[in-house]
Amino acid sequence: MSQELQRKTLGDFLKARRTQLTPKQVGLPDGHTRRRTAGLRREEVAQLANISNTWYTWLEQGRDVTVSADVLDSISKALRLSELERQHLYRLSSKFLTFPLEKRQRSLSPSFKLFMENTPYPMCVTGENLEVFAWNKAAKLILFDFDAIAPKERVMIRLYFSEEAKLKINNWEEIARYAISVFRKTYDVHAAEPFYKEIVEDLMESSSEFREWWPLHQIQDTASIFLEVNHPQAGKLVFDSTTFHQVDDNQNILCCIYAPVPHTQTVERIEKLFHPLKKTI
Repeated sequence: MSQELQRKTLGDFLKARRTQLTPKQVGLPDGHTRRRTAGLRREEVAQLANISNTWYTWLEQGRDVTVSADVLDSISKALRLSELERQHLYRLSSKFLTFPLEKRQRSLSPSFKLFMENTPYPMCVTGENLEVFAWNKAAKLILFDFDAIAPKERVMIRLYFSEEAKLKINNWEEIARYAISVFRKTYDVHAAEPFYKEIVEDLMESSSEFREWWPLHQIQDTASIFLEVNHPQAGKLVFDSTTFHQVDDNQNILCCIYAPVPHTQTVERIEKLFHPLKKTI
């Protein structure tokens, strides 16, 4: 990523966090004048961080200014950043931040492939750019028909913002917001890469929800999240998804397992989906 683009991304991130805070949240009086824009003013952030208003304004505008660790910590506290957001701010502030997208080895061991094949619940594996490159039968039957999807489209953020996902996922907004936050964390350090730029451009054009949520700069690590699928044959299926950040000692491979939630009849419905003629005695 070029330093100019890096500084712009940093400024956009700070502005997004600033505009989502109210004076009351940080212990400042609301005042009697109506605010023209939502959130805190730049001078209020500078006041809370005990730094120059001019300096903070330049930082948010993407100008080339020197950033110290103490100043970053002060800004983090002023903006009430979470630990994940603070780490993200540090990464965006590094003048040596260059993370070119690399084609890393994406091979799975025979034993892991066998484990996937024998798991009756959906599993899919992605690379560091969240592009799905391996999946099991359950994932194909329940989530998406990955075999029929072009490799370019087999990226989790694209899949979750597809029309198919909106129709079949009952809690789609929750899942889509989660997906965009996970993707944003990776995108911000790869923003100059054509692969990522094309995804954002495509989704900005095709999805009104993406256009609304993308400028918020929400970031999140992969986490356990519930997924409720309305399957055309099996009916309602409820999963608790868990992501493992290392497969076969490869830290660049992520594996997501969708475990059925107890007492939702998901296990029984999946069994009927796999064995439609099997009778229960």
